[in-house]
Amino acid sequence: MHRWLLFAALLTAVFAFASAGRGRRTLSWLGTLLTAGLVVASLYWRTPAPQPATDPLTSSQRTGIPERPVGSVPQRTGDTRFTTSAACRECHQKQYDSWHATYHRTMTQVATPATVIPELNAPAQLTARGRTTRIERRGDAFWVKMADPDWELEQRNRGIALASITSPPTVERKIVMTTGSHHLQAYWIGGRDGGLRQVPWEFHIGQERWLPVEDVFLRPPQAQRMFSHWNSKCIQCHSVHGNPGWDPRSGQFRTEVAELGIACESCHGSGEAHVREQRAESSTTVTSILNPQRQPAHISARICGQCHATFQPRDTEQFHLHGFNHRAGDPLEASRELATFDHPARQAMEEQGMAVYWGDRACRVGGAEYLGLLETACYQAEQLSCLSCHSMHNSDPDTQLGKNMQGNQACLQCHQGFAESIEEHTHHPAQSSGSQCYNCHMPHTSYALLTAMRSHRIDSPNVTSSLEHGRPNACNLCHIDKTLQWSAEHLHDWYQQPELTFTTDQREAAASLLWLLTGDAMQRALAAWHLGWSPAIAASGDDWQASFLALLLDDPYPAVRFVAYQSLRQLPGLSDFEFDYLAPQAGRIKARQQLLQRLRTRTPGSTGPYAAPLLLNATGQPLQATIDRLLKRRDDRPVDIPE
Repeated sequence: MHRWLLFAALLTAVFAFASAGRGRRTLSWLGTLLTAGLVVASLYWRTPAPQPATDPLTSSQRTGIPERPVGSVPQRTGDTRFTTSAACRECHQKQYDSWHATYHRTMTQVATPATVIPELNAPAQLTARGRTTRIERRGDAFWVKMADPDWELEQRNRGIALASITSPPTVERKIVMTTGSHHLQAYWIGGRDGGLRQVPWEFHIGQERWLPVEDVFLRPPQAQRMFSHWNSKCIQCHSVHGNPGWDPRSGQFRTEVAELGIACESCHGSGEAHVREQRAESSTTVTSILNPQRQPAHISARICGQCHATFQPRDTEQFHLHGFNHRAGDPLEASRELATFDHPARQAMEEQGMAVYWGDRACRVGGAEYLGLLETACYQAEQLSCLSCHSMHNSDPDTQLGKNMQGNQACLQCHQGFAESIEEHTHHPAQSSGSQCYNCHMPHTSYALLTAMRSHRIDSPNVTSSLEHGRPNACNLCHIDKTLQWSAEHLHDWYQQPELTFTTDQREAAASLLWLLTGDAMQRALAAWHLGWSPAIAASGDDWQASFLALLLDDPYPAVRFVAYQSLRQLPGLSDFEFDYLAPQAGRIKARQQLLQRLRTRTPGSTGPYAAPLLLNATGQPLQATIDRLLKRRDDRPVDIPE
């Protein structure tokens, strides 16, 4: 009987996963198949990792199976169908070079002096949430001394508040792998289960600054600490043909990948048969490799969607044992449960604060562009795919927009009828930002990586979605000094959109300020970003935003504070303003007061009276009573963007 109980416990351990935090783009969700309530509430976000073993014997003593060293990089798969990008290079040097320059290639790398971005000439001593982490370089290796993540995770799973533990045991381990090289870079060390745990700090490349992992994401300030687990979650997209290799006998991950990063076989499928055919100089038609550019729109789009979506494995047990049995171009639903708008669990996710969608079906999550594309009429008519605008091999690595796709040509390649009548269609000067198709039809209403991102649910601007679902509309994200009523009247006059009814505030206060003062954390972040967006500044002036951005310097959400500060620095005379969005509250309030005093004493930039919707008097000073009244209406419901 005891053997059966032990066997059952080991099987249970496969599913009794600890919260593994969140990854970067297609990240899965917290939940276990043995806890039905949590499956419904958070099905799509945190794919958990197995609990560390508590048996005092090592796994090798229990099973006789040799253990891998703690912190080992995933090994090369024995699946001979995969040949790696090195084999592709033999015939496709040009394509190899263009891919090699992308951030897809450097998504996951072995940690070396060439791949770790911060120089670390001196050790980094980092403190947050009562924990100190020391990161340093020793020769050609990088080491971290930090609180033992496995031990802390065990305590949390026992119901112990980690904040109450002031002296957790520490570990000193080698950093073996990195994730990211474009905006942020994360670092991985070995865990007791043979997998990799994330170092609790990431390096922000643009700011050249270390940031606590929890403060990189737009998530509730009271949310629990994050313990991301690469092998059970990030591997899904940050490697080629990843197999977590969970071994129930040893309680260990024995992870294998065909290649780290996002490489040729991620998009073209396994290459062994193609290489064999080519080396044999076969005269037969080659059907063993997939070229996304030559596929129907829905197939090429799903190749990108295998990562650029929010999902969980359809069979979590089999995924952790063997990985996905999926080939590029196959239907995603066969291996993944996509977090589509109509999925039964979506409402439960929203109730838990996991804001995947706006109520009008537009996706909120940056990096999950495929979910937005699914809701686009051009895609549904099988006329649009990701490759209609983007290219892996013929693009700037920053945006991966294809040749001539930076401007209106991206849309005019299909909608040619507007080419000669842009101003008639947009009612804006032809060369202005108001005549850029994507500013109206793909506004920045998604969020990830501490910034606003363009929606990939291509639609037409409307105020109805703003009134009914809270999604900011394109008109008021550019004309940040105008009201919702102002936008609705123009849309009615120009495009015969229906007349709408507004509250007094919606008629009299700028929509951007209503979102900034009364909105939820997502709306506040988007409003703050657009108050520093150059097209919005060009359309709406630059001498009034600072007083309102200053209010967000003490926002409960660290990410909102970060975005507000970045926008402040875009305004005239404030590029030298210094503010630490992670400083203690007293320091943040002091910095805000200093900024407000600075604004009170400077000469107003406007030569005339300020527009009433800006909530400023004629001299540019805030209408404080109105602002205080609106602040009391702030939506403080938890918002968690599962990027």
